Amino acid sequence: FATMHPDFADPEAEIERALEMGLKGLKLHPDMQQVDADDPRLMKIYEIIEGRMPLMIHCGDRREEIQYSRVDRLLSVTEAFPNLVIDAVHLGGWGMQEDVCKALTA
Repeated sequence: FATMHPDFADPEAEIERALEMGLKGLKLHPDMQQVDADDPRLMKIYEIIEGRMPLMIHCGDRREEIQYSRVDRLLSVTEAFPNLVIDAVHLGGWGMQEDVCKALTA
């Protein structure tokens, strides 16, 4: 899998390069990259990869200082990009199980 910082100068060209190299998906870790999962910069990247490669994204961390990967942010992504294949790694497994269950059953 490829990865990319949200401030990368030319995400479309980098996605093309990753595909040409035979990479099969894109991995993002909003908490480590300190960017909201539904930040407009990432939304642009999701637009580029939708239908072309899956997204593996860290999701769900209840620690107060880390709010980048909350499940509600991921739901914003799934609503905007219904054809984006997403592997939500951990999906709230760090103390957010109740939030995830509520969000997925709403």
